[in-house]
Amino acid sequence: MPDANRSRAIATSVVAALLLQTASTVARPESPATTAAPSRPAQEPEQRSVTERGSIERVTVFPSGASVTRALHLELAQGLWEVRVTDLPEGIDPARLQARVREGDGTSASGPRLLGVEYQEAADADPAGSPESVALAERLRDAQRRMQHAEQDRALVAHRASRIEQVGARAAANATNDGGQAASDPAAALRQVAWAHDERVKLLDEERAVADRAEAAAREVADLEATIAQRGAAGRIRRTAVVRVAAPEACAMDLDLTYHVPGASWSPAYAIRAEADRSAATIDCDALVVQRTGEDWRDAWISLSTATPDRSAEPGEVEPVFVDVARAPRPVPGRRMAKGLSAPTEAGAPVDAEAGTAIRATGVAVTYDLPRRLTVPSDADRRQRARIATVEPAARFTWVAEPIAGDAVYLRGDFVNSSRLQFLPGEAEVHMGGEYLGRTGMPSVAPGSPFEVFFGPDRALRATREVVSRVTGDAGLFGGAVATTWKYRVTLDNGTGRDVRVELLDRRPESRNEKVEIKLADLSKPLSTDPGYAAGPQKSGILRWDLDVPASARGTAALRLTWTVQLTHPKDVRTTPLPD
Repeated sequence: MPDANRSRAIATSVVAALLLQTASTVARPESPATTAAPSRPAQEPEQRSVTERGSIERVTVFPSGASVTRALHLELAQGLWEVRVTDLPEGIDPARLQARVREGDGTSASGPRLLGVEYQEAADADPAGSPESVALAERLRDAQRRMQHAEQDRALVAHRASRIEQVGARAAANATNDGGQAASDPAAALRQVAWAHDERVKLLDEERAVADRAEAAAREVADLEATIAQRGAAGRIRRTAVVRVAAPEACAMDLDLTYHVPGASWSPAYAIRAEADRSAATIDCDALVVQRTGEDWRDAWISLSTATPDRSAEPGEVEPVFVDVARAPRPVPGRRMAKGLSAPTEAGAPVDAEAGTAIRATGVAVTYDLPRRLTVPSDADRRQRARIATVEPAARFTWVAEPIAGDAVYLRGDFVNSSRLQFLPGEAEVHMGGEYLGRTGMPSVAPGSPFEVFFGPDRALRATREVVSRVTGDAGLFGGAVATTWKYRVTLDNGTGRDVRVELLDRRPESRNEKVEIKLADLSKPLSTDPGYAAGPQKSGILRWDLDVPASARGTAALRLTWTVQLTHPKDVRTTPLPD
């Protein structure tokens, strides 16, 4: 039996069973002595069809592609129905076509039942003659007429403006007989100048109104021409989802049709704004949505997902690699190898593991449901920015100085993601007190996790480093060693007008030979006691001080920090050069 006949037979049996079930619930109970009459086969329900486009209700955008849901509301009579959802976009994946039916806003035992959904493509015999195409063509002609009329009005206004300019010029010049005209009355000339001024003002308002009309008409013409061209391209192939439904009784049905299309993507974007007094900060979490699916998403609920439905949900296989002793290839009779060519690979030889291995992502996806409906047109050149949320992270600001690299002192925000959102890697615009500072990278930050953002150099702070002295002399009990001692000084000048906390970083050389000894001494202030610093950087020769720099530390009263480094080695040992 062909598929269509089989589907129809199944649908008929389903409806017949539902009708019998409904009838049995309302029939009167029979007497035990009454003999039941033999059942008669149910009459085949009438097959009906309805064609609708529906409206896009929900869209889930992935990093590559989108899942679109169209919603339809239909009033169905009892029987079998074939609901044809038309004008599906190009590139739709038939394997991911899904439908969901329900009665009104809920479900019931006698409500409509979904029997199946399939995808069809057919050539459109006369797309230009359809009612929709005729209506679009009429709207285009009307918009073109309005644009032409606006251009004519603009030319008329320009002509009137030139005439007024001529009158105003003659009145201002107060022409004489030498100019070929009789001398003008000064009072009359002033009245003419005032009239010309008033007329210019009126014409300016009229010219602006005409320009707005012309621009609006031009935009409408461009939009209609693009729509007609899109329909013409899509009209060659009409893509339709055929949803088969059984209605045991007359009812109102809501139908959701979901399909997957390429040509859409989104990426995170952030704006980090710190208060001018460094008391707090906010993070605007946005999404940049791009779609060129061929259909506009008008007034739809948009969700953003990090899932990758185009990839497998399973990890790849880990293949073993075998290593054997290399053996010279056996010569092949009648075959010589050209110089520079290698022998054929034998079975069991190592294989490039990356060349044939697909990378498959696993893990739980993050989905953001935007709080309001949006309209996202199908435009490859437009990135629409949509707000996901605004977060107020726990914030603490610290200044970071690295005078060994430069005298600038940078402001760093130490934040904690206090929201339930997962910050994805992206680009962030950085603002301070309403002033735009530049762009920086936003890392991946889980809820409750710390992260840091730099806000650029603070011009009111300066850190300078200098080598006060460098002395080399004999050392050791009998003078058999050489010792070189450096004395360093860092000066912190605070012009912010308030107390600040500065994280100062420097370095000392680390010895990699037991014959070379390096000592750090005479620190005017102790090193940082931060556990994270002590666990790693301090052991690698990185020096860090956490300094409270008062507002009074300016000029001659600037905060000064000193320390010494001593390097000792035997005279017969030559060390690598050390920078100051």
